[in-house]
Amino acid sequence: MNRMVLIISLLAVLVGNVLGFGKFETKVIASVAHSLLTPHSQEIIARIIGNDGVLPDVAQCTDTLAERLPYTAAWHFVDIPLRGTGYLPDVHDKQENAVTVLRNYIKILRHSATMGEQKKEALTWIINLVGDLHQPLKVAEDNYQHGKKLVVHYRGSTFSLHDLWDFALVSSHYKTPKILISEMSYMMNESDSMYYQNTTFLDWVNGTLRTAAGCYLVDGDTIGSSDINMIPPSYSTKSILLIKNQIKLASIRLAWLLNQTLDSEPLFAPLKYNWSAEDDYYHGSICPMVSKIKPQNMKHSDIPPRHLNMHKACERSVRSF
Repeated sequence: MNRMVLIISLLAVLVGNVLGFGKFETKVIASVAHSLLTPHSQEIIARIIGNDGVLPDVAQCTDTLAERLPYTAAWHFVDIPLRGTGYLPDVHDKQENAVTVLRNYIKILRHSATMGEQKKEALTWIINLVGDLHQPLKVAEDNYQHGKKLVVHYRGSTFSLHDLWDFALVSSHYKTPKILISEMSYMMNESDSMYYQNTTFLDWVNGTLRTAAGCYLVDGDTIGSSDINMIPPSYSTKSILLIKNQIKLASIRLAWLLNQTLDSEPLFAPLKYNWSAEDDYYHGSICPMVSKIKPQNMKHSDIPPRHLNMHKACERSVRSF
């Protein structure tokens, strides 16, 4: 058993039986992400949480806050038209949504002077919001309140399409988060982690948006609002594969985000800078272009080479969120 599988398996033991996809998904993402944190980031998180805590300890679902604090309900969503062009900073950055609130909590985690409850609350929100940005129906607005007004019939019960994706699909396939965490451990590999983390929040949102249209199709027909739509096994099977992939992306990106915020070293990056002897620009170690450099041409150092320019994609990935 490799080190990553072992760590994730041990974390699964720490995760209790949790009902509901909101809590379920959040616990899985937090557990997998914790295994990808640098030792320094894990140490800081343990100090923030207290009692040698780990991310799953503060991964409680924040959805229930909407009952006490109604204004937080909108924080879990981004209102992008289902068939729109994507996240528009000039429009969406002016709203309170999952992206703008996530940016604020990153600032709190990075700059807050104390190690108290404020940082612990920030961790909880960051875990939840990263998960929200990878849930298709929380990103795409379909004129039905993110699927809340669309009724579907699944395995003998009736749900809104939003609730189907928020908890019903996952909880019907996995009795506890432990089972899915163990399964996720075998889906993770270092090359994926290096590739998927090298992105921005806007990339996350737009990537999730591209998956949303398929959530509204059952055997080629669009789910309608006039009647109860039957969900066949084929839809469920396909959807679970997508959900697992989105959880994988969210876990990798959450770990990368926390490492960037809490630790000076990026995830899976033993070398800070890499470049080819034949090129005129250099890369951060996490850039996927590094894997395309021939070993005999590979150059590296802990500081950027002064005679070269930074690769544009790398420059974008390290800019402020």
